[in-house]
Formats: sequence, C-alpha cells, structure tokens
Amino acid sequence: LSGDAGIGEQLTGWYAQAGYDVLSRRGSGGQLIPYLRYERLDTQHAVPRGFARNPASDRRILTYGVQYKPIEQVVLKLDFQDERNEASSGLDQLNLGVGYVF
Repeated sequence: LSGDAGIGEQLTGWYAQAGYDVLSRRGSGGQLIPYLRYERLDTQHAVPRGFARNPASDRRILTYGVQYKPIEQVVLKLDFQDERNEASSGLDQLNLGVGYVF
C-alpha cells in the first residue's frame, strides 16, 4: 500500500446530539422526538511515515430526523444525513429504521 491507501495510526472523533419529546406534555401514550446530531471524525488523523492522509477520511456529518415510539418496545425512525469531507466526496443519505425490544 502507498499514497492515501494506508490505515491510520490515530483516529479522532466526537458527536453531540439533542432531541425533545414533543408529546411529553400531552400525557397520552407514545413519544415523538425530533433530533439533531453533529459528528466529526477522522480515521486518518495520523498516518505512518511514507503514507499520505486521505482527505475523504476527515468527515463531518449533520443528521436530522424524527423518531416515533407508539409503545415503549417499538421505535420508527426517519432521518437525513448530510455528509461532508475534505475531498468534497461525501454522500448524503436518507435512512428509515424500525426497532423492537423483546
């Protein structure tokens, strides 16, 4: 391997997320939680000598979405992720998820 195809020796990352149950004051069953998450990660923060950092590995992701819990054991989620990186090659995506706790 050479160039920017190496594995990073050090990675960095963090995220912050906030959400609020807009149905909490109604007192009825179910939860509806809009949320926002910001992530910053770099899987090639430091690379071995002889390799170059890949600018696509320095990523920023903004996710905004909503989750609905009709009952405590079931969740339905919809969100959109806006991904950007130093190589300007980030791919945005729309996600739909269903969860069940048994």
